[in-house]
Amino acid sequence: MTVKKRHQGRIPITEKMTNDLRAVKDKTGWSFIALFKYAKEHKLFKETKTLNAASAGSWLNGHTKTLYLSDYRCVISAYDHIPEQQYGHGRELTFRKKRVLVPDSFPKRLSAALQNTQMSVDKLLSYSGAPKSLTRGIVDRVLRDDANTVQDEHFQHLLKIIEALEAINQD
Repeated sequence: MTVKKRHQGRIPITEKMTNDLRAVKDKTGWSFIALFKYAKEHKLFKETKTLNAASAGSWLNGHTKTLYLSDYRCVISAYDHIPEQQYGHGRELTFRKKRVLVPDSFPKRLSAALQNTQMSVDKLLSYSGAPKSLTRGIVDRVLRDDANTVQDEHFQHLLKIIEALEAINQD
């Protein structure tokens, strides 16, 4: 059997490796996604360019039968790097950003500020400082009062715009 060039240097995943990885993952309570965000923030994966959360997950679920030993060591080392007081708190690092409730008066206030200054939603989104993830669809849902919550950074940006527009109207 010939080994493809891209697979050279890979070794079979042993039962001990799987058990050790599962044990450290269970001990910390951190998913691979949370671990990889943490590792990126702390620059823990300097030795590898191919490693990602999905590949690490495939080591446990059996979809991948081989790995680079250096990748395995990076993951184990990253789990060992997590301070004990953060065990169980990995969920806070996952993709979901902090959300806040949209106050009942907010949609009407935003709508009035836009109408009074004849500003369009597109113009509102073009102002510097607008988060890239704030879209016309999100603003439209807020205006229609269809959004119970929004990301905190979206809310803060819209509030800042409302306050600026209201100040213009008062002059």
